[in-house]
Amino acid sequence: MSVAYWPSITLTSLTPSSAPAGGGTALVLAGASLPSGVGLYCRFTVESRDASPPLVTPATRINSTAALCVSPVMHQAHATSLGVELTTSADGEGGWSVAPLHLRLYQQPQVRSVSPTLLQAGSHTPLRLVLDTPSPPDSELLCRVGPLEPRVATWVEQEQGMIGGVFSCPLSPQDAAVLVTHAHGVAAGGFLPLAVTVSGNGHQYSHSGSSTSMYLLPAPRLESLTPSYGTSAGGTTLLVRGSGFANTKALMCAFVFETAASVEGGSLSSSHTSSSSSSIMMVKAQLVSGGAVRCAAPPSLVGP
Repeated sequence: MSVAYWPSITLTSLTPSSAPAGGGTALVLAGASLPSGVGLYCRFTVESRDASPPLVTPATRINSTAALCVSPVMHQAHATSLGVELTTSADGEGGWSVAPLHLRLYQQPQVRSVSPTLLQAGSHTPLRLVLDTPSPPDSELLCRVGPLEPRVATWVEQEQGMIGGVFSCPLSPQDAAVLVTHAHGVAAGGFLPLAVTVSGNGHQYSHSGSSTSMYLLPAPRLESLTPSYGTSAGGTTLLVRGSGFANTKALMCAFVFETAASVEGGSLSSSHTSSSSSSIMMVKAQLVSGGAVRCAAPPSLVGP
């Protein structure tokens, strides 16, 4: 009869270091002296005064320096952190790893609403997210929009009259360029749904659905305008041809009115300079086809 011995298991890091209390998070335990050919187990201990008995779950050896465990469901509302240890026997007779690692627990936030719900490709307007958490999280919160990389969401305020919090999810000009490319495959008159989700650890994200999605509209491209002139009183029906028009109630024509003002100069060499300003008027538009939009010209905002 022979007895096998192996050095005590030493753990050095845990990835991720936080997880939802609902369980199911894949945890990678890094360390040294993880033996092969034997069973491995993780022990999760609630780190509080009125702690419940530890939970022991099977672990999977990745190699001599890493093992994989899945976090358990924690029903104790007071549980905010767990000690995580590794052993070679379910009853712990093989000895637990030296010094436990610590896993922070949190309640997984869910997205209740997103605004704006329509985003024009090329735009980088920040998104307003309403979550079911009424206060700022005690750690970094990440938001993810469709194909874009996750980014940090910032706390704005508590939603008025509701149990929820408002967060801002930023979009950059670089993100706008990615969305323009992403929208190339959208059919004429259509739009592309983008899931918006959040995460407290960068690994597990909230559920996505119709109320947690926004819609990407392709960037419109104007090619021609018929007729190209009209009366200053407005009312001229215009047909705008191009591409990337979406069939949505928010479809608008924007008219830019520019005015120029002359300012007398103080010397002969600079008799006058000119400056300009502009005003924009939005009017409802109607989609005729994927390549044409109809709208009525408004009254002119500048003199004849």
